[in-house]
Amino acid sequence: MRTQDIIGFRVVNVDAGFFIASNGHQNFTTDEEPTPVPRGDAFRRLAAFLDDNPGEDHQDYAVEPIYRETTPVEDAAHELGGLFESLCSRHGLDLGLSRAQIDGLLAKDLEAVKNLGFISGIPGFRR
Repeated sequence: MRTQDIIGFRVVNVDAGFFIASNGHQNFTTDEEPTPVPRGDAFRRLAAFLDDNPGEDHQDYAVEPIYRETTPVEDAAHELGGLFESLCSRHGLDLGLSRAQIDGLLAKDLEAVKNLGFISGIPGFRR
């Protein structure tokens, strides 16, 4: 899953699907996703690439946001949040919390349990 948190941007050719990357000295095309960069750097990368390749059409390229991927704890908390909401609903229990608040609380609890297992030496729990 992805969050709504933007961690950077990349330049992509929208027709062919390849990316514009940089080695610090020159920009080049690649099929591998480059490391996300700040938005301004992505536009500078695109501009420099277009300057070096005047035959390229700028409309074939886009600067895309890259969203943070969720962690396993966040994924588990989200799934547990759905089950928890369903359970509370079946029993007529209204906690007055949003789904995001429930997921956040469950994520903190999962981290605490994970850390407790590591500290206590519970088999099967690793940090």
